[in-house]
Amino acid sequence: MYQNVLFDLDDTLLDFQSGQQAGITKILQSQGVQDIERGLAAFKQINQHVWQQIEQGADRQPLFDQRFNDLFAQFDKQVDGLALQQWYAKMEAANYHTMPDAHAILQQLSNNGVHIYAASNGETGMQQQRLSGAGLLNYFDAVFISEELGVAKPDPRFFEQIMATCPALTCKNTVMVGDSWQSDVRGAQNAGLDCIWITPNDQVPSAKFDYQIKIAHDLKQAVQLILK
Repeated sequence: MYQNVLFDLDDTLLDFQSGQQAGITKILQSQGVQDIERGLAAFKQINQHVWQQIEQGADRQPLFDQRFNDLFAQFDKQVDGLALQQWYAKMEAANYHTMPDAHAILQQLSNNGVHIYAASNGETGMQQQRLSGAGLLNYFDAVFISEELGVAKPDPRFFEQIMATCPALTCKNTVMVGDSWQSDVRGAQNAGLDCIWITPNDQVPSAKFDYQIKIAHDLKQAVQLILK
């Protein structure tokens, strides 16, 4: 049994995809885009590239401010990308949807004496607001967000700062839980931590594993592995 767990937030505890799809759909419709599916797919591709750059150390805000200009350029439309980004950020911050069983598994871990921490790439104020609005904030001993730490997963310095702040966390008694292979699994691996990867399938990318990686299909399976 692990004594401490670091939880990713988006699409691990918080249902980010549902809120994102609704928000981007509104923005596409506001600019007269008819092919919403094409727009959603285009934004997903652009956003993945944005986050890849952030995880490599790029400044997030210029990338965020530019992504809607890049999106609507694919539809031959000129837009106020900054204004659309600000609108989208407000919708994101109000996305309080949680993944199935999020409340129940956090309560179960808490009842078993496990210390719970958030470890998320994102904006501090937004993630704090979403956790509070979703009713999850009180489960956490502490919340660590990349914007505040100044470095993002998978950089090992992200985890080093957390463990320096909370000396009780060690590589032996702590596990990272998340849905992203690149930021969560590779990040934990870079820091020497065990990891539980939440994925709907068992397809593991080809890689050398120096530390233990366990696979769970959902949060219920993840909590079983934490308490095992």
